[in-house]
Amino acid sequence: MPRIWYATEVGGARQFAEADSLPQALLRLRARGIRPHVIGFEAERERTGLCRVPWRLLTSAYEQLAGMLEQERPLDEALRRIAREASHRGLSRSLSALAAEVEQGGPLSEAMAQQPKTYSPVVRASVRAGEQAGNLTQALRLLARQQHDLARIASGMAFPLIYPVVICSLAFSIIVFVASFIFPKFMQLYADLGMEMSDLPLSARAVMALHSALPLALLAVLVVAGLLVVFWVWARRTQHGNFSLGLARLRVPIFGEVALYTALARFASTLAVLLRGGVETVTALRLSRCAANEPAVTMALRRAEAAVESGGRMVEGLRETGALPDEFTFRLGAAEARGDLTAALDGIADEYTRYADHLARKWVLISGPVIVVMLALVIGFIVFAMFSPIVGIVASLSG
Repeated sequence: MPRIWYATEVGGARQFAEADSLPQALLRLRARGIRPHVIGFEAERERTGLCRVPWRLLTSAYEQLAGMLEQERPLDEALRRIAREASHRGLSRSLSALAAEVEQGGPLSEAMAQQPKTYSPVVRASVRAGEQAGNLTQALRLLARQQHDLARIASGMAFPLIYPVVICSLAFSIIVFVASFIFPKFMQLYADLGMEMSDLPLSARAVMALHSALPLALLAVLVVAGLLVVFWVWARRTQHGNFSLGLARLRVPIFGEVALYTALARFASTLAVLLRGGVETVTALRLSRCAANEPAVTMALRRAEAAVESGGRMVEGLRETGALPDEFTFRLGAAEARGDLTAALDGIADEYTRYADHLARKWVLISGPVIVVMLALVIGFIVFAMFSPIVGIVASLSG
């Protein structure tokens, strides 16, 4: 049976109270200083799906919440104040629901878990790390900075990624149209002029062969795409398959590197917060690998956790999978031996975030010119193949 959440509007923000009955909900709301005039209820599944909040508003809320916690305000009170001041209805309702959960004694990370569409696993892992380290304020500020950095990297790659997809789709449509409708008309014209296939230039014969094979090529592409989707779904059901897929994705030039280095930056910054807060290494690794949110990286961190738990060094487990860069494991191993792991993790997080941003900008510079040149060559070849027989005809007539 779903939990029932009674809600009332207060100052434009919805306030929640979990209760078994309406009178009990009224008592709990009044105990918080709320005098409801109209009250309704909704199931938990509806409550968790109601919030779709832009990341910029969430990032601002994290920063504002960290500032209030620095002023030693209670967490539920700070959440309610931000909810009242929020102009976005979804953010206000989300924070009010968090405040209700926190007021009943639950940690903020578990309250966020009730709203998975609003707070991602990375966000929840970072908050849980701050709770475990006893420094939620620093974790929230770190989370806000990470969200800003990731959003900047994503926005830097979004248009360059969409641009080639749109251009390639448009160019493919043009190529199919020219090869299927216009090119055959020219070939028929040359046939009417008495030219045999052997009389045509090599470029025209090549395009004609590609035109004949086009239906089979399209069918083959669809079959291969379907097989890849089936393989992807099947492989993700096993731990080994999920790791292999994640490792293959990280090997993709530029995009895989961006995913790898952003995951390592999240892991490093989260682990630094935990170790600085006095959390034991095994627990810190367990929490920080959730913040990485990358299957191949998570597997390597699990090996590191097992190595530390058995009395070994963290870097020994990181090397086992071969998924992480040698430079990363070397730096962690050296810092672990020197005893300044926390400082090294901070440096790695900053450096890898900047490097991921650099890769995103690199993709912007590379993708556009390469795609334009490739499309120009393909379309130019087809046009040349269409008109090259005319050159031969004119040359024979002039001779």
